[in-house]
Amino acid sequence: MSFKKLLIASVLAVSSVGSFAQTVVPDAVGPSTGDLRWNGTIQASCNLASFIDGTVVANPNQTVLSSTFSGGAKAFVNARTNVGNYKLVFGTPVILNGAGADIGFTGTFDLVPAGAGTLLNGTPVGDFAATNGELVFTGAGIYQAGVDATATQPTGQAFPAGSYTIRVPVTCVAG
Repeated sequence: MSFKKLLIASVLAVSSVGSFAQTVVPDAVGPSTGDLRWNGTIQASCNLASFIDGTVVANPNQTVLSSTFSGGAKAFVNARTNVGNYKLVFGTPVILNGAGADIGFTGTFDLVPAGAGTLLNGTPVGDFAATNGELVFTGAGIYQAGVDATATQPTGQAFPAGSYTIRVPVTCVAG
């Protein structure tokens, strides 16, 4: 290739690179500020936060154990919901002896749940009673449910001497 052709090719190449650089690398355009974002989803939930044991006391004939008698106390469960229409469902009670064994109690149980709470926006819910043995939470909030329990022997026989625990499963479910 001749020097003249090489010089012309070099000039064309340099001028092409120069014009290419000007069109490919323009001045910066676009916003000078922006936002970082985080996305997430919170599922509807009800959490049983804590349980406080109650106390049952026998009547004078020792045929009934109840938290409503003098010296007795309700058991409590604290729940937190992030939406309304959750409910506490109380399962089948059992009576355990001091060794923790189910005594096979065949009498009757009476559970009386009631509660109060505060919505997440700070509004007090006030007292509310159970409907069909279930406590329904009307809004997202923090609730405390107190439950009285009474166990009555079926034939009027006395409970034998010993320690007893009435245990009731509690579940928080969507209404």
